[in-house]
Amino acid sequence: MSYPNEALTEVCKVLLDEWELSPEDIANLAKDIPGECEGILENRAEQAWLDRSAPDDTTYRRDMIAAGRGHLLGGA
Repeated sequence: MSYPNEALTEVCKVLLDEWELSPEDIANLAKDIPGECEGILENRAEQAWLDRSAPDDTTYRRDMIAAGRGHLLGGA
């Protein structure tokens, strides 16, 4: 596997020092890393898709504000 050893060392230090995990806890956590990363990437991809497919209501907002009804937008 190709990854920087420094990254692994730093992660281990954080888990031991900041999270106060035992080596056994860390071993169990390590088994869950691939699934956790997959879940994070899936959530990111879904959010990116939602962001891309959200309707652009900029013109609507501008027209409402220009018509003096911007207060109906709630927060505009």
